[in-house]
Amino acid sequence: MRKISRHTANGGDNHPIISIDPSFLPDDASPLLVFVNSRSGGQLGGYLTSQLKQNLNPLQVVDLHKTDPKFALRLFSNLPKLRIMVCGGDGTVAWILQALEELVEIDPKPPVGILPLGTGNDLARVLGWGGGYYNDLVSELLVQIQEAHPAVLDRWEVGIIPADPEGPPPSPKKRRRHRPGTETLVFQNYLGIGVDAQAALRFHRTRNIRPHLFFSATTNKILYGLFGARDFVEHSCAGMNQHVHVIADGVRRDLPPETEGIILLNINSFAGGVRMWEGGDGHGNSSMQDGMVDVVVVFGALHLGQLNWGVDKPVRICQARDVKVIVEKGFPMHVDGEPWEQPACTIDIKLRNKALMLRRTADASGMTVKKMADTLEWARKHEIISNDQREMIMNEAYRRAESDRSSGSQPHSRSASLGNLFDRHMRAKSGSSIEDFY
Repeated sequence: MRKISRHTANGGDNHPIISIDPSFLPDDASPLLVFVNSRSGGQLGGYLTSQLKQNLNPLQVVDLHKTDPKFALRLFSNLPKLRIMVCGGDGTVAWILQALEELVEIDPKPPVGILPLGTGNDLARVLGWGGGYYNDLVSELLVQIQEAHPAVLDRWEVGIIPADPEGPPPSPKKRRRHRPGTETLVFQNYLGIGVDAQAALRFHRTRNIRPHLFFSATTNKILYGLFGARDFVEHSCAGMNQHVHVIADGVRRDLPPETEGIILLNINSFAGGVRMWEGGDGHGNSSMQDGMVDVVVVFGALHLGQLNWGVDKPVRICQARDVKVIVEKGFPMHVDGEPWEQPACTIDIKLRNKALMLRRTADASGMTVKKMADTLEWARKHEIISNDQREMIMNEAYRRAESDRSSGSQPHSRSASLGNLFDRHMRAKSGSSIEDFY
């Protein structure tokens, strides 16, 4: 993008307005906009900012601690086939997804890839980007982003109705969305009530008081483990089944008496890569785009530790599209690892919208999805199919690719399945077959 022309003009507020002329881009260009959380991953955020600016036009690299992401998103919104890369943790990704949602004038939304910094990074893991940045060549990472294929991610709305309407709002201020009598939060990864949120809350409070103790990812993991170990003895969330009630798709679900934590998962990665859901025995596979959350419970801090060590599994409760949780006394909670102490309340969880992400292409199936997405975009651009038809076909393709990945299908059979899907839809919608587009 170094050849992109940009010019300035004086707006009515006497501030320079930068604009990008898309006519300078070649037809096959796929421009990239990078957001960097320069405070993530110790010194890595600042280092990456420098390296990225050496490989891209500096206009393409946005330090989130210096520039509002909405400004950059508006600036690049007129570029066709725009892709976004977020360098940071899952919280940084959520920040950008929320900014995209609020910019209603940007439609369709560009897909978002991740270069993970810091610890955890569960969303990056399920999208194939790994758990962290390990001094990989920036030029190679940029190639991987360009070769990545689209994937759909559900985003969930959490409505919290306090039992005491006069009480102070306890949840994270930066995620609060006001509605009369209700707090609304959004999560992409998971929501936790009980013992896992207790460890996160203790970690969060101590880091705010003694930030000098949290100087590396390794130290952070050790301290987090110590905060969790404290509950081995205390069992601060024991008796949860007597005070917390789960109603999933209108059906009340009984919780085991040993329950000390309830976790609602949108993705099958928790606490830095722990798989929390396995299909079978009447349960479907986990999916980040099926409009359902996976509900599991854990039996305390020791059980959580065993999950991290891979020697035990959580207890599956159900999968549901609509969940209500009635909390009759205060418990710690968190959304995507951001904790708070929540007084008695009623929580309603429902699908909010879907985000378009980028999954790292690592096999033939991923390459097939990418080619299909490119071809469908070409067909939409030339008015062979409508935007609604494009989205319908691609959503089904993403679903099939994810289902094949979960069931362990061989790459060849995956590609054939997706190719048949494309051919069938294109014949039905336009009278053409897949070969006609090559």
